[in-house]
Amino acid sequence: MDMQSILETYGEGAVNAIRAEMEVMAEKIVQDMKARAPVDTGALRDSIHWTWNKKKTAIRIVADAKNKKNGVPYARYVEFSPKINRPFFYPALDAHRDEYHEGIVRALKKAVEKGGGHGSG
Repeated sequence: MDMQSILETYGEGAVNAIRAEMEVMAEKIVQDMKARAPVDTGALRDSIHWTWNKKKTAIRIVADAKNKKNGVPYARYVEFSPKINRPFFYPALDAHRDEYHEGIVRALKKAVEKGGGHGSG
């Protein structure tokens, strides 16, 4: 179900509850990624953050550190290069995948129970 369908079916209160849970879980995933990221200067670790898309229907987690010499983003090289072999991004996502989905379902159920369903909020 997308956010528009949830809004139409369960109301604004449900959408807000889901968004709040998404933010909590995104921050938890970001903290795990930072803990797993290899640290040389700390730039990679410090570049890991999350943002909403324009409609606040999805969260994007990024690691956008760039090489100071040539401006090339290097997180993907750390994650996937056989020479570096220090994955941090996808292992953290995988570790929290079920918890993330369960949290959203829990937030929706709680909001529906609290608000009585459609139009609440």
